[in-house]
This record gives sequence, C-alpha cells and structure tokens, in this order.
Amino acid sequence: MAYGILLYVSSVKHDVLVGAELDELVIPPLGLSVTDDLKLRLPVYGYSIESETPVCTEYIHKNAKWAIQIAVFKTEIAFIQIAVFKTEIAFSIPYWEESEIAIENALETAYEIADSLDLVVYDQQTGDWSE
Repeated sequence: MAYGILLYVSSVKHDVLVGAELDELVIPPLGLSVTDDLKLRLPVYGYSIESETPVCTEYIHKNAKWAIQIAVFKTEIAFIQIAVFKTEIAFSIPYWEESEIAIENALETAYEIADSLDLVVYDQQTGDWSE
C-alpha cells in the first residue's frame, strides 16, 4: 500500500468539481515543456531516473530512511517513486516507519512543481485538490 499524489493540468480539477469522474475523463497532456522541466528539476530534489520508456519516465528518491524492504526475501526495496506520464505526474510513497516525513517531503515537492508549472495537485488519500 502506498500514499498517492497526482498532478494534472488545471482543467482536470474543474471537470471533477463539476461532477465528472476522474477515471472517466479524457485528460489533456501535460506538454513536452513540463516533462523537459522535470528532467532538470527532479535531481535537485534528490530524485534520479530509474527507467524511461515512450509511455513513462520513472524517478526514485533513494533516501534510505524513506525506503522499505519488501518481498519475502527482503531483496527488493521500495522508494518514493514519481512516474511521469503524458497526462499526469504520479507520486507513490510506501508506508513504513518514516513515511510521514516522506509524505510531507513528497507533498512539498508536488506543490512546488505544480505552482511553477501551472498544474494542480490531487491528494488521493484526502480527496483534496490544490488551489
């Protein structure tokens, strides 16, 4: 289980607030300038590219205090992950001992990115949208 934070273009928030279901919307793309900006900005926040495909670029934050070992043999480690798709930016923060600090950090990063790139933040756990 993980804490989820999503970033979208502002029209998505408007559509949801007037009654549309988020999972039924045709979501507009973020734009190439957003994805290019993130490639420069996310390393400043401590994230590095984990994988890159035409569909998604995944970043992880390798703060050992914010990581959790998973799987039976404890060989796989889950970190804070940011997946950048054409229509959304998705933060995933696994729950563990220091998850509250990691969630605060991820929310702060999400809001800073959203403010500077004219996006909105949707907190999946609370159902809240940014202003």
